[in-house]
Amino acid sequence: MKMASRSLREIPGGVLATLLGIPKSIALGIVALAPLGSAFTAVGPFAGLVSLAAGNLATPSRRGGSVVNSGPYSVSALMLASAATTFSLTHSPDVAFKLLLLVVLLSGVIQLLLGLLRFGTIAKYIPYPVFSGLMNGSAILILLPQVQPIFNATPALLLKEPSLLLSQTTLLSVAAATLTVLAYALTRHLNRPAVPPAFIAVIVGSLGFHAAAYLGSISVSELLVGGIPTGIPLPRLFASASEDLLSLQTWQTLALPVASFATSIALINSLSSFLAQSFSDTLCRERTDPNAELLNQGSANLLSALFGGLPAAGSSSRSKAAYDYGARTRTSRLAGGLFAVLVLIWAGPLFAPIPLSVMGGVLLILAYGLFDRWLLLQIVELMKQRDRREIATNIGISLLVTVVMVAVGMVEAVVTGVLLSVVIFVTTMSRGIIRREFSGLSMRSNTERPRRETDILDREGDAIRIIELEGYLYFGTADEFLLRTDILLREGARHIILDVHHLKSVDISGLVVVDQAHERCRDAGARLAIVSPVRSPLRGKSQLSGLVYDYLDDALAAAEDLLIDSAGESEHDTSITLAEVDILSEFTPAELTQLEPYLTFQSYSDGTKVLTEGEAGDSVFMIAAGRAELFTTTDGLYHCYYRLSRGTVFGEMAMIDGRPRSADVLAAGTLSCWVLTMERLNRLKQEHPDVAYRVMTGVAALLSRRIRINLNIISQYRK
Repeated sequence: MKMASRSLREIPGGVLATLLGIPKSIALGIVALAPLGSAFTAVGPFAGLVSLAAGNLATPSRRGGSVVNSGPYSVSALMLASAATTFSLTHSPDVAFKLLLLVVLLSGVIQLLLGLLRFGTIAKYIPYPVFSGLMNGSAILILLPQVQPIFNATPALLLKEPSLLLSQTTLLSVAAATLTVLAYALTRHLNRPAVPPAFIAVIVGSLGFHAAAYLGSISVSELLVGGIPTGIPLPRLFASASEDLLSLQTWQTLALPVASFATSIALINSLSSFLAQSFSDTLCRERTDPNAELLNQGSANLLSALFGGLPAAGSSSRSKAAYDYGARTRTSRLAGGLFAVLVLIWAGPLFAPIPLSVMGGVLLILAYGLFDRWLLLQIVELMKQRDRREIATNIGISLLVTVVMVAVGMVEAVVTGVLLSVVIFVTTMSRGIIRREFSGLSMRSNTERPRRETDILDREGDAIRIIELEGYLYFGTADEFLLRTDILLREGARHIILDVHHLKSVDISGLVVVDQAHERCRDAGARLAIVSPVRSPLRGKSQLSGLVYDYLDDALAAAEDLLIDSAGESEHDTSITLAEVDILSEFTPAELTQLEPYLTFQSYSDGTKVLTEGEAGDSVFMIAAGRAELFTTTDGLYHCYYRLSRGTVFGEMAMIDGRPRSADVLAAGTLSCWVLTMERLNRLKQEHPDVAYRVMTGVAALLSRRIRINLNIISQYRK
C-alpha cells in the first residue's frame, strides 16, 4: 500500500517535466526536419513528441539516473538538420527522412555498445570549452533560421524588398513572436508557476496572433504549424523502404556520412545525458551507473528511430523540474513517457493552430538559454588575471568550435572538438610529473629529538629528498622521475621518499620505472620509500615490501632514524642522565639534586598506553630511554602523528591549562621516564620556588621551539 502511494506521488513530477518539454520538442522537430521541405512541417512536431515519449519509456536498466527526464536535445536536433540538408541534396525527402531515422537508430546502437563495453564515461573526456563552443554554435544556428517564420521571408528577400517588413502578415508574425518572448519572460519571474512558462508563452502568443488576425481579417492558414499526425504511433523506419534506400550505390555514397552523423549525435547526447544524470544523483543523493544510463539512452534512441522520432538525451533542467514536483524514482520517467504518448494520440489538433512565428519565438527563447554564460565569465576573468594563458586558450577553443560549427558544419565541429580534446589530453598528460621537491634540511618529521640528533639532521639532512608526483605516471612522463632520481643519487642522496598521493593514474610503464628507480637506489647504497594511498597499484610491488607508507611523516621519520643510525649516534635504548633532559639542560648540579626527589622513575613495555586521550592531565613525563608516540584518530584512521625521543617531554600542557589529554601516548619499544606530578610540582613551588620557576621556563622554551618547527612545516607545504 505504501509503495503504491509512493508511486502515485511520483506521477506529477514526471508529467510536469514532460509538459515542460512539449514546446521545445515541437520546436526542435520543426528545426530538424525543415531542410526536407514544407511537406514535413507537420511531421517535425510529431517526431519531437515521439522522442519525448521514447526517451522516458525506454529505461531497461534500473541503475541509471532516478529522475532523468529525456527528450529532443537542441545540439543533436541541429546535427540531424545538418544531416537532412546533406541527404536531401541527392535524395527525395521521403528517402532522406528514412536516412535520418537510420542515423538516430545507429546513434542508439553506438550508445548501447559503449554502455555494454563499460565505456560509458568516454563523453566526459570532452573538455568543457569544446562543449561550450558546441552550445554557442547551436544557439546561433537555432537563432538564424528564425528570420523566415518570424518575418515570413528569407533574409535575402528582405534585403531585396524591405517593404515586406511593413506587410500585415509580417507585422502580425513579429508581434506574435514578441508577445511569446515577453510572456515567457514575465512568467519566469513567478515563483514555480503551476504551468511551465514555455506553455504559457505559446498559449498567450497564439491567442494574441489569432485575435489580431481576426480583427484585421488577415488570412493566416499558411502561417500555422498545421495538422500534426494523431493516433497510436506506428513503426515508420521499415514501413516502406524504397529501392533507392536499399541500393548498394546509395550506401557506397552515404555510409560514411550516416556513420559520422550517428557517432557525433551519440557522443553529444551521451554528454548531455551524463550531465542530467549527475544532476539527478546530486538531487537524489545517490550514485548511479553512467554505463546503465547509457544503455537507457541507447534503448530510447532505438525506440525513437523505430517510430519516426528525433534522437533523445537527458535534460538537466527538466530533471530538476521533475524533482521539484515530487519525482524521486524511475517511476516518474515512465509517467512522463506515458503522458507524452497520450499527447501523441489525442493532442495533435491542439497544436495545429499554433503559429509558426510563435514557435519561432520559442526557439529564440531556447537559443538565448543555450548561450553559455561560462564564456562571458572567462572573458571577464581574462581582464583580471595576470596569468592569462589558460583562460585565453579556453576562450580560443570555445570560439573555434563555434566558428567551425556555424561556418562549416556540425560534424566538422564535433571532429574539431574531439581533436582538440585529444590535444588537450595529451598536453595535460605530458606536463611535468614532479609537483615539488623538498630536502631533509627544510622538512622534518614530527619527531622531537635530543639536540645531538637534531645537529646530525641539520648537518646531513640534505641526504634525504622528498619528491611529490602529480598527474599521470605513464610512459610519457615516467622518464622525468627516473632522470631526477639519477641526479639526486649523483648529488649524494641516501634516502629518496616518493609521495604519490597526488597521482591520478599509474600505468604498467610507470610501475616498471618505479622498479628501475628502486634498483638504482639499491645499487647506489641508497633507499627508496613510497608514500601512497591504500589502493595504489604500488602497494602490490613485492620489491617494495616494507618501504611503502601511508603517511609522509612516517616515511620521513624512518629516513631520519636511519640517517642518525648511520652516524653512530642513535642510542634510543640507553638511558640518559637527568641533566640531558631538554628542559633541564641549563640546570646546575645543585638544582638537579633539589629536583630529583620530586620525580619518580617509571618504565613501560612496548605498546603500553601511557596516556589516554580525554583523561585528566596531572603529570609531566621526561623520557630517559626509548621513544613515545602520540596517536589520534583522523578521517576514521588511528595513526601516529608525533614521536618523542630521549631527552624530550610530553604531558607538559597539563602544567599550563589543566585540560584533558589531547591524544593517546604509546610506548614504542621499552620506554623509561621521569614523572613529575602536579601535586609534587606544587610542593616544589613552595619549597624550592627558583627550581620550579626554572622548570616552567624550560617548558616555555620547549613549546616555543615546537611552534617554530610546526610553522616551518606549514610554510613548506604552502609553497
